Amino acid sequence: MLRKVLSIAAVGCLMAVTASAQNRVQNPNFDADISGWTTVDGDVIANSWNSDDLEGSATSGSISTVNTDSEPNLARRAASQCVPAEGGETYFSGGGIRIPNPSSIISQSQITVVWHSDTDCNSDPVGTTFTTFWRSTGPWFSDYIEITAPEGTQSATIGLDQRKNEPEAVYEVHFDGLVFQPVSGSGPCVPTNDNLCLRDNRFKLSAHWVRPNGQEGEGTAVQLTSDTGYFWFFNAANVEMVVKVLRGCNNNNRYWVFAGGLTNVAVELRVEDTLTSEVQVYTNPISTPFQPIQDTSAFATCP
Repeated sequence: MLRKVLSIAAVGCLMAVTASAQNRVQNPNFDADISGWTTVDGDVIANSWNSDDLEGSATSGSISTVNTDSEPNLARRAASQCVPAEGGETYFSGGGIRIPNPSSIISQSQITVVWHSDTDCNSDPVGTTFTTFWRSTGPWFSDYIEITAPEGTQSATIGLDQRKNEPEAVYEVHFDGLVFQPVSGSGPCVPTNDNLCLRDNRFKLSAHWVRPNGQEGEGTAVQLTSDTGYFWFFNAANVEMVVKVLRGCNNNNRYWVFAGGLTNVAVELRVEDTLTSEVQVYTNPISTPFQPIQDTSAFATCP
């Protein structure tokens, strides 16, 4: 199973691996070096640390892979890493690629997941998934998808690969922001009458209301989909507020909060990222029609 999440070519800030405790990749951001990665250095591939960073950080960098292969159309693995994986488990995987030098050559680069039936990535592959693919020069490109490991999987090789199609050219590629982490159970939010749990129980939402007469209480939460739900305040047949949390990490390195209200009572909507404990609070004044919330900068806690 493979489900595309989002892909976008953009300049500036993109994906940040801030939830590193969930990420199974060692040294995913190349903050100071390329340690943790097995590099394939030789006559045609050279790997080194580069200060060029996916997020534009002055204190981090990326891995630079330079291909001088004289044979065209050969796929080359520049670096790799073995990570634990479980068959049937769904993972969030991908990363960033940049081809820094303008070039007319037709070439391609990709981040690859190869599934193995042993624990140290030595068995014959039981499957392969391309999680990020890019062939254009210029700004950073990030792509992150959800993939399910084949049954029998016990480990996975994260490969940084490239193919140069013209023998006389030098092909340089930078990789950064590598991610391989479980999707399920990513947060400890427990659904209750008062708590709405979205995005695999990672985000906990609650709504406190106050009437003009001073009466107050907690909204009753009802989940609709993995990222959307609603609250009712006074009657289960009367929806007062619909809310959703969207993953905009590949767009602007944020989770987004959207909400719409069908009420004019005072409302305090509280949204918590339980993975990082960061909280956003949105309020609607009493006796005021609820104004739509479209916060596309809500949580800088990707992925």
